[in-house]
Amino acid sequence: MNKRLLAVAVASALSAPVVALAQSSVTLYGSIDVAYANKVDKLGNGQMFSSVSGFQEGWNAGNRLGFRGSEDLGSGLTALFNIEQGIDITRGQLFSTRAAAAGQQYDGVAAAGTAGNMPTAAYSTSTNRQSYVGLKGGWGELLGGWQYTTIYRIGTLSGYFIGSEQPGGDIMHTLDNAFYGGVRANGVTYNSPIFADGFQITGQLGSAAGPTTANFNAPQADGKYQNNGKRWSLMPTYNKGPLSVAAGYTHFINQISATPAGTTCVQNILGVCTVATPAAAGSSTDLKSHVWQLAASYELGAWKFMAEYINGKKS
Repeated sequence: MNKRLLAVAVASALSAPVVALAQSSVTLYGSIDVAYANKVDKLGNGQMFSSVSGFQEGWNAGNRLGFRGSEDLGSGLTALFNIEQGIDITRGQLFSTRAAAAGQQYDGVAAAGTAGNMPTAAYSTSTNRQSYVGLKGGWGELLGGWQYTTIYRIGTLSGYFIGSEQPGGDIMHTLDNAFYGGVRANGVTYNSPIFADGFQITGQLGSAAGPTTANFNAPQADGKYQNNGKRWSLMPTYNKGPLSVAAGYTHFINQISATPAGTTCVQNILGVCTVATPAAAGSSTDLKSHVWQLAASYELGAWKFMAEYINGKKS
C-alpha cells in the first residue's frame, strides 16, 4: 500500500511540470562583469578627491541575477513577471549588497563621503533592481511594481553610451537623479505596441524612490507630509536598423521635511549643489522638478556614434 502511494506521488510530481511548461516559460538570466581599472575623481573646484586602482565591477553592465517569465492566458493575453536582484562579486556580501552604480564603486574606500553622489552610495543594500508583474496583448503591455524609470532607461540602460550602463549613467548623477523621482520606483508602466515601422510610446505613473524616507502618517508642524511623491513621465522611442532615438520627459513633485535655517549649498563630487538654503527654518517645502532627455545612436559598420542631452530643473 505504501509503495503504491509513493509511486502515485512520484508520477504526479513528474507529470505536473510538463503541463505547466507547455503553457508558460521561465528564463534565468544574469550578468557578471569585472575589470581592472584606474580612476581619478576631482571636486568641482578641480581638487583631487580620490585616485584608486584595482578590480572593480560592472563597467559594461551592473552585475545581477534575474528571473523572467510569461504564461499564455488565452484570448491574446499573456501574463508577465520579472524579478531581478543586484549582486556584488568583488566583496564578501554577494547577495546582501550590490554595486549601486556600475563602474563607480571603490573597494577599500569608505562609503561615507561627499554628500549626495558617488562614492557615497557606491554600495547599496537595495539589491532589488526591479520586480513587477503585468499583462500583454495586442494593445501593448501594462506593468506594475518596482521598475526602471524613464530617467534610467534613457540615461543609462539603453546604451546610448559605451556599455549598457556605464559611463552614460554619470550624466544623471550630475543632476542627482533622486530629486527627479529616482532611477527605479514603484508605479505603473504602459508600453504601446510598435507602430509606424519602429515607433513605440511608454508612459509611467507612480511614486518615487525619493531623497527622503516615507512618513505618510505623521505630518510636519506645518501640516505637510514627508515624501508624498507623485511622478509621471512620457517616453517616445524609435528603433529601426542602425538608428535608435529616444526622448523623455519626467515631472516630479514631492513634499520634503523642514531643513534647519542657515543650511548652505553642499556640493557633490561633480560640483552640483545637492542641499540648498531653505526659504525659512522649520518649514517643509514642495520640491517640484522636471527633466528633459534626448538621446540617439547610429551604427555605421564597426563604428557606433552616440549622443545624449539632459536638461533638468528643480525648485
